[in-house]
Amino acid sequence: MSEESALCNIKNCESPSCVGHPHVKKNIYIECDEIEDWLPTLVEKYLTVNNITASRLSKSNIEHLYKIPKPIQRFVHIYNEHMLQKLFKLGYNDPTAIQKQALPIMLSGENVIGISPTRSGKTLCYVIGSILHFQSQKTRTWNRAGPRLLVLSSKEKRVLKITEVYKKFNSCNNSSILGDYEICSTFHRTHPDCIISTPPHFYDVIVDKRIDISFFSYIILDSADDMWCAGFEKYILFILNQLPPVRQIVMMSVTFPSYLQTFAEQHMCEPIIVENAPPVIDPALSPSIKQHFKYARTDKDKYQMLLNFAKGLKPREAVLVYCLNKARAIDVASTLATKNLTTQCVESLITENDWSSTEKYIQDDALQIITDYEYSGKNFPFSPFKFMFHFDLPTDISIYKERVNRAMRKRQDFIFITFISPSDKFIIQGLHKYLTDNKQIIPGFIEDMFLQTKETQKKKKTNDCMATNFIAKYRVNVEKNLVLVVNVEVKD
Repeated sequence: MSEESALCNIKNCESPSCVGHPHVKKNIYIECDEIEDWLPTLVEKYLTVNNITASRLSKSNIEHLYKIPKPIQRFVHIYNEHMLQKLFKLGYNDPTAIQKQALPIMLSGENVIGISPTRSGKTLCYVIGSILHFQSQKTRTWNRAGPRLLVLSSKEKRVLKITEVYKKFNSCNNSSILGDYEICSTFHRTHPDCIISTPPHFYDVIVDKRIDISFFSYIILDSADDMWCAGFEKYILFILNQLPPVRQIVMMSVTFPSYLQTFAEQHMCEPIIVENAPPVIDPALSPSIKQHFKYARTDKDKYQMLLNFAKGLKPREAVLVYCLNKARAIDVASTLATKNLTTQCVESLITENDWSSTEKYIQDDALQIITDYEYSGKNFPFSPFKFMFHFDLPTDISIYKERVNRAMRKRQDFIFITFISPSDKFIIQGLHKYLTDNKQIIPGFIEDMFLQTKETQKKKKTNDCMATNFIAKYRVNVEKNLVLVVNVEVKD
């Protein structure tokens, strides 16, 4: 990204308007004297105590882009009396860790990536930032045609919850889009300031041209990892390409896998990552946490071992089985059901009532096994289960680690069982490193696969070098022969 575009998007108090688009005031933050006087060492210590890290996603050549706003200690430091009254009235007395660092960055007009666990205050953080951004703009509701704030989230249930949070502040007129054409048809009368929707529903709104999108200046991607897991990436990319180029983007997520990092590098200008990561529970520190690995040469071996294990389950012992894809999860559930085991696939859970009734069935011992898959986006709660099976090893080791950490935060007596097959050789290095870093016992067959993979990579590297040298020598010989032929022709 060019220095000019970065400067335009980062520190200018008012970004220059594009043709047909209004000016957008981004930097609305005034650092109080108390925060301004903090020494770098004090700031670093404060961030460490609160388990916060803040850094640029990519290193820029522009010197002042390395500067990141200091964290706040209290809501008073955001300097907005009306917002303070609302926060105190609603019972929000002190900011959470993610809010302490992310809020001043948002109010400074920066693009933000917030990474923190569920219920850590991410929603309230971007609600405050977006409302203050909206209130600072010169253009008012009654003399414009379109809204300024856009919130995209993964599920309809989540959209309704976010809508309720905005309504509590009563500072901007908001409207949620969940496929209701009647609501969309009344936009010209209600003049919503904030649109909250799932990506597919808002995609339909843009395609049908039912709303003026030329005024959007603040874009929020809520639960980004869940949206990508649900397959909404294509909708999000289409929406961002249609929206005005002068905008501020806030991405909130529980995890930050490689595909989100790639997206941020391509579509967010010099974003700042704010991560509030509580101390990760190390499996080696708790003897009650157990990870078991079973070698299965074929799928038939996997089915047989899982079946034998399921038949030995005690009352009220439930199993969560992770598969590679949806077809696999349905197939495993169907196969176990034919063996008189009460099994269900998460693909059949659609409404909120389905989820609550399923949890009740597990508690009542009427359901033993739930099958899930890698990018289902369902995220069934771990608390009802005691066992987790990785029927297939995930394609990315970060997914495995995230599942283990999530499960351990719910209950310390969780037991993890993972099937390892010959086709897992491509991810075995990541698994080996994870087990080594956490000081876990590494089974012999994993160690053997790791060494074999390492040896194969070494041979491949040697062969590639030999091939490269051969091609280089061949080119030299060809060039020499061409020179000789040319010299002969010249003499003739």
